[in-house]
Amino acid sequence: MNNLADIYQTQGKLILAKELYEKSFELLKKVLGEKHPDTIMSLNNLASIYHDIGQLGYSVKEYKGAFEYYDDALELYQYSL
Repeated sequence: MNNLADIYQTQGKLILAKELYEKSFELLKKVLGEKHPDTIMSLNNLASIYHDIGQLGYSVKEYKGAFEYYDDALELYQYSL
């Protein structure tokens, strides 16, 4: 789903991309959890599309959220190694 959204984003079909990124993030969050690396990447993708469509407030919020999750995930995976 993220790959298709990425293609739409590259083609300039930003609304379609946004819808897929949102669905993908919600699905991954339910299935894998918020701090799984794939979910975090999906949130980062969502922040990117918000940036591209000019919703900068949402973009900053999601980028910050992804950064916090990355930080938490690094600690989590460091201890499990």
